[in-house]
Amino acid sequence: MDGVLWRDQQPLGDLPSIFAEFSKRGLKIILATNNATLSADQYVEKLKRFGVIIEQSQVVNSSQATARYLKRLHPAGGTVFVLVKRG
Repeated sequence: MDGVLWRDQQPLGDLPSIFAEFSKRGLKIILATNNATLSADQYVEKLKRFGVIIEQSQVVNSSQATARYLKRLHPAGGTVFVLVKRG
């Protein structure tokens, strides 16, 4: 979404009209981002500030996609180790 729907706090284009057209055409909307610094709820709120109303279930970030992928690979669960590089 970053750089496609907005840049920083500036929407790119008339987002309310664009999403209204999607709705008018009956298109299902799922928004994906590789930026996991915000939750799906935070993206919903950001879009609301731009005049676009969507549901939390319509937003997928990279951490959610990773969790779904791991659950599919290991349906019984297991331990996950997260490595963080600092500096």
